[in-house]
Amino acid sequence: MMNGQLYNLQLAVEGEYIVGLDISCEGSDMWTLIPLLERMEKGSGKKHENITADAVYESEENYKALKYRDQTAYIKPANYEKSKKRKYKTNTYLRENMPYDQGTDTYTCPQGNLFSYIYTTKRKSASGYESTISVYECQGCANCPQKKYCTSSKGNRKISVSKDFIALRKE
Repeated sequence: MMNGQLYNLQLAVEGEYIVGLDISCEGSDMWTLIPLLERMEKGSGKKHENITADAVYESEENYKALKYRDQTAYIKPANYEKSKKRKYKTNTYLRENMPYDQGTDTYTCPQGNLFSYIYTTKRKSASGYESTISVYECQGCANCPQKKYCTSSKGNRKISVSKDFIALRKE
C-alpha cells in the first residue's frame, strides 16, 4: 500500500477446503502460523493434530510451539530446494555436511581438523523467542591450505549451531 501499511493474509486448507484464515500486520509469515492455529481452534473448537506448512513457516519457535500444543509438525525445511542440488550436497565445508561426533561433541572439517565446542550463547528473534546456540571453533585453520574455501575469517572458523532446531527439524 502507498501508506506503508502491510496486511498479511494466511489461509489454512484441509481436504482442498479453506478451514481458517487470519489477517495480520505481521511482515513475516513465520510469526503468523501459531496465531492462525489459535484463531482456528477458538472459532471451531477443533484442534488439528497434524500441521503441514511451507518453508516460510520453518523456525525453532514454531516447531517448539507446535510440540507444546501437542501438534505434529510437517514443515518443509527452509533449505530444502537448495539441499537437493549437487553443489550443496558435495560442499563439504557446510556445517550440515560435516561429520558430527556426539560423543566428543565435535564436527570434523574436510581437512580432518576438529571444531570443538567453546561456549553457549543465546540468540533472540525479532518476535522475542530465545534460542540456545552452541558455538564451535576449528583449531587447525592457521596452516590449512584450504582455508580460503572454508572461511574469510582472519582467525579460526567458528560455526553456530542450535541443537534444538536440528533435533526438531529431524523429528
